[in-house]
Amino acid sequence: FDTSDSASFLYTLSAAYLDHTEQAGDEDMSGLNDEQHTLTALCYLDSQVQEGGFVQLIASGYGEYIFGNPVADSLRRWR
Repeated sequence: FDTSDSASFLYTLSAAYLDHTEQAGDEDMSGLNDEQHTLTALCYLDSQVQEGGFVQLIASGYGEYIFGNPVADSLRRWR
């Protein structure tokens, strides 16, 4: 990934979390901490909304993960 591109770094980090949970057989991603869940949710949110908006995000099944978790509060803490 391009080290000067922060989005690339975040997506690479999130992909590593998802790879780890897949290898561990952790379908509900319970092994991730709050910060890791927030980063993963942010990447889902960004990629889905960039491609098709919030309707696509919800239709793709990510709505509960994004809106059912305290993502907004975590993002506020990150500033």
